Amino acid sequence: MNVRAVLPVLTGLLLLGCNDGNDSESIDSISFSSMALSECVSQSASYNDYEKIGEVEVLSCRSTDSGLLDQNALEEMSQFYNLKTLHLGYMGSQVDFDGSLFPNLQTFRCDDCGIQTMDLSQNPELTSFEIWTNRYLNELDFSHNPNLTKLNLAGVSIIDLDLGSQEFLQEAYLVGRNPYRDLRFLDFSEATALEKLDMLFIGADYLDLSNNKALSWLDIRNSNLESIVIGSQVLQRYAVMDSYLYSVDVEAFPELRSLVLYGNQIGYINLDQNPNLELVNLEKNPLSTEMLSYLQSISWVDRIVY
Repeated sequence: MNVRAVLPVLTGLLLLGCNDGNDSESIDSISFSSMALSECVSQSASYNDYEKIGEVEVLSCRSTDSGLLDQNALEEMSQFYNLKTLHLGYMGSQVDFDGSLFPNLQTFRCDDCGIQTMDLSQNPELTSFEIWTNRYLNELDFSHNPNLTKLNLAGVSIIDLDLGSQEFLQEAYLVGRNPYRDLRFLDFSEATALEKLDMLFIGADYLDLSNNKALSWLDIRNSNLESIVIGSQVLQRYAVMDSYLYSVDVEAFPELRSLVLYGNQIGYINLDQNPNLELVNLEKNPLSTEMLSYLQSISWVDRIVY
């Protein structure tokens, strides 16, 4: 048996069983082997007026000159069983994140992250998840996080991202690693509440957004995309730049205000059904002679760049 792997789980279970008794236990009575965690807890307690273990709902911790935020520090954090918001930064070593140690977690963020594996299967209340730069983590499973509304993944090596079960997801910011263009397989099929989608360095060549009827903002840069299917009729910004789109139909978007297709393969596009357009940018596209004449005749768009 792998004792090291089992200890964090047993620790979490024991703490959960003793929660009632720990509610009144003073934070000052706890000692930590991690100096980084000790400083973090002290600062959070002072800022939020925490005195008891059961009061701690927010922690923002990072490695410091006096100590690293490592695996041991993560396991010691599990003593704060009511923790709802966790912000980690500048981790000193690669770690494995076991979400079962934080059963009430709602908001998670990690900057310059050293997480190499992540188990979120015991975090059904998670609503906001952010990772900013992580070269170790290559997969994430959100199938047990049905309440997710915000997702930011920047500078990650993840190739396959399934968000098909995220019916409450409202905004997503996804950035692969340049120049690798990760994130090649994307599933937004059941993310019907999605309103805003930003993506950068995307390897997928096809994107199906036909079920995302609430989508009002789409911004994609540096991708391999050749084709996009959009089902929303409330789209206001349609921006796909430095990609490979060869044909775009915007007739179904009467609310469209900004159309930016810089650096694609478009020869012609009809804008007659878009009376609310304020900006059109078609620079660096092989526009046909017919398209150039058509653009010169348009009077209802404030600014056209080509």
